[in-house]
Amino acid sequence: MSKSFHTLAIGLSFVSASILFMGSQGVLAVDFTVSAPSTDTNGGHVIDGFDTLTVTKDGSIDTSTGFQHAIHSTGGNNTIVMDGSITTTGGDAAGIVNDASDNAAVTNNGIIETEGDFSNGIMNSDSQYASITNAGSIGTAGELSVGIGNIFSTGALITNTGSIETAGELAAGIQDAFSTGSMITNSGTILTRGDFSMALETNATSIINSGTITTEGAGSHAISIGVTPVSSVLNTGSIRT
Repeated sequence: MSKSFHTLAIGLSFVSASILFMGSQGVLAVDFTVSAPSTDTNGGHVIDGFDTLTVTKDGSIDTSTGFQHAIHSTGGNNTIVMDGSITTTGGDAAGIVNDASDNAAVTNNGIIETEGDFSNGIMNSDSQYASITNAGSIGTAGELSVGIGNIFSTGALITNTGSIETAGELAAGIQDAFSTGSMITNSGTILTRGDFSMALETNATSIINSGTITTEGAGSHAISIGVTPVSSVLNTGSIRT
């Protein structure tokens, strides 16, 4: 096993990179740290398997002018730690996307703000057994936008101890769709504003809520469960609609 370290200065984004070759298969793992403002997805780097991307408290990624995801993870076994801030503008421009990356871990301790239809805060897609944790703040504005989404993914662990706020018709705080074996735990706050919005939406998930859920808008729901025999809900928190 060999290690080499080097630093890169790209635009305004200071990125520290640690490279590690994993075992006999030669998998290349790279650790990146973004500690200053960047306008490029991933701070200008590719996260494609066994990689780690950390955005520090002084770091930020703003893709508002490019209609791009701020962070895009693919490949499997990636780790994303967001302690800074993320801003995106435009339809389908998400804060963090974990796509086809099994066993990934995504943690937000900072601030994620998205604006535009389908502009999700964190989206886990086609990624099995991922861990998604929000201990910071997620705010989305736009129709069908989701604070934390999980789609076509088995066994996701989704935890919110921070705050999630959505504004827009058919928006959702946490949404689990076309997936099985997921677990959603909320001990933070979820606020949805918009007609037919949902704080927690699932079709085959276990939900534990000990936090605060508030919905505003005609036809809105605090917890929405599809037609399934395998969902369970335990609520010891506060729900207001």
